[in-house]
Amino acid sequence: MYKFMFSFLILATALGPTLSSEAVTATSNRVTIKFADPKEYYVPDGLVWGAKSVAAANEAMDFEKKEILHEIQHLKEAGAVELKKIPLSNEFLYYKDWETYVSKYGQYKIMGLDENGNSVGYSQYLPSDYVNLATFLITLRQDSCYLETPQSDVTTKCSLTNPKPEKYLRAALRTGLDHDMLGNNIYWIRTQLNYCLNHESKLQIRNNVLSCPGNRKPFSTSSIKLKGQFLTRSYTIQVNVSKKKALMIVSKRDFKKVAKTAVFQGSDVIRFG
Repeated sequence: MYKFMFSFLILATALGPTLSSEAVTATSNRVTIKFADPKEYYVPDGLVWGAKSVAAANEAMDFEKKEILHEIQHLKEAGAVELKKIPLSNEFLYYKDWETYVSKYGQYKIMGLDENGNSVGYSQYLPSDYVNLATFLITLRQDSCYLETPQSDVTTKCSLTNPKPEKYLRAALRTGLDHDMLGNNIYWIRTQLNYCLNHESKLQIRNNVLSCPGNRKPFSTSSIKLKGQFLTRSYTIQVNVSKKKALMIVSKRDFKKVAKTAVFQGSDVIRFG
């Protein structure tokens, strides 16, 4: 299961040249980050994912479908002939942009009813991995349905949603970005840089490296590279030595590259990179 992380950003004055007016800016009291991407966590639509990524999505979706079918089977064995989806109040709302990726965002339970309309029990909370945004694409299709119906009555017979792998992958990658899955440790570098600018009395820059001896104890390093390349993007840092402020400029992500790197990790977890 994914472990969710929040990034809290403190507003400060921007330093240095500006990028496009659409660029996203994240600041701390010493460091300003300017992202060339219009939205820091946006996954573009229409990516070419590749056969390997599609296969990974199918495996993850199969796992989730089996989880729901397992719950339904328990209710059926308890005497259920009808199922009703009971939505739960969505208290977490980790992803404020969820509507970009999924049509519904909230856990639910399935209530089983016998032939007399009496409850025979409930499923567990579904989806169980609510931190993975893609899991909300796999659900019981109907709000109320029957386990067995006449063959002609297909609208009330219970079935599961079956999203396209590409749609699932896009939501999974949105989850991955939120967990810094691609190794783009922008905020970790910002933390080290901010500490250096706050505590180092004499700053030295040589060969695109900022020397910060005081950082050795908290960060096990005494230097910060002012240029770097990650899997999908690069960064450059401009330091104003006299004002002890810095501007980090982060390039756009190469989503075309990362879209073909999805790997099924077991359960419903897909990793990229």
